[in-house]
Amino acid sequence: MPFDMTNWAFTDVQLTETINQIDNTYGLVEELGWSPAEGVATTAIEIAITGNEIRILPNMPRGGQAAVTAPDTEKSHFIGLPFFPVQKTLTAADIQDWHSKANRTIQPKTMEQSLAEHMEKRRAEHDMTLEYIRLGALKGLLLDGAGSTLLNVFTAFAVTKKQINFQLDVVTTNVREKCNEVIKHIRDNLKGEIMSGVEVLVSRDFFDDLVSHANVEKFYVNWQNANQLAQPEFSTYGRVFTFGGLTFREYDASVTLYDSSQAQLVADGFGHALPVGTRDAYQTYFGPADTIDMANESGVDIYVTQEMLKHGTGVELKTQSAPLSVFRRPACLVELIKQ
Repeated sequence: MPFDMTNWAFTDVQLTETINQIDNTYGLVEELGWSPAEGVATTAIEIAITGNEIRILPNMPRGGQAAVTAPDTEKSHFIGLPFFPVQKTLTAADIQDWHSKANRTIQPKTMEQSLAEHMEKRRAEHDMTLEYIRLGALKGLLLDGAGSTLLNVFTAFAVTKKQINFQLDVVTTNVREKCNEVIKHIRDNLKGEIMSGVEVLVSRDFFDDLVSHANVEKFYVNWQNANQLAQPEFSTYGRVFTFGGLTFREYDASVTLYDSSQAQLVADGFGHALPVGTRDAYQTYFGPADTIDMANESGVDIYVTQEMLKHGTGVELKTQSAPLSVFRRPACLVELIKQ
């Protein structure tokens, strides 16, 4: 039966629900669940950093005077949520003379099949963008796919970026001492936050030089041997190794930018350390869609809207997302340099 645009069965709500039901399968940060997401009803959020530490309160007699806390010194910054719209028109050209194979038979391609392919492609693009934003949060510098700066967290909150040179090109480097320096810096800057450990996302060459270093190599060999007997931790993005209190995760992945160039999520020779198991230090926010009916509504991952073209020539589809990922304790972030 020929496709009839007047019987198009999908609403914006149904398309939005459908694209958000497609699993997000891209990104190590997504896989590890480090940056939980929440919807917000505004196009900007306020992030505040309190200078005073969270203190343990003293025991006071009931009915007596309450403990008096010192006034907080707070740095507040309003951050606009970036907006990523993508538009695509499905027309007769997307199904005319195209065929699909199913159940060992070849049949003409349907508009529904073309729509499903479009939804999967758009989902993948928005997911890669989200991971790019999340990695930017760990670096303290959020960029978009065109290379424009969305937010420099260190500048916004007047925090000095911490860098530690691991000097992996020097045979005598005490790598364990370097690891301790990372942990100490993070602990000193938790300021009342908690953590269950410290993890580092590193490039392939950083991982190679780390595990082949004279003061690390034997520990890595023992680690590998032990994991052959136990159930090893597996990551589709690279190798994993715990040393000196740090869990190093090789992140060998890249994304395609708007100009079709490739960008590594972790640049060669670098690593990015962060505390994990915190209460709310690393957060992702999704803003509302740019439509009248969704104004002031709590945001979701991705929205889909549609508009029928004249004379039944096709349907114009627009996907949009407004994600912002922020590490709310930027002083805890440490950038590692290989040499």
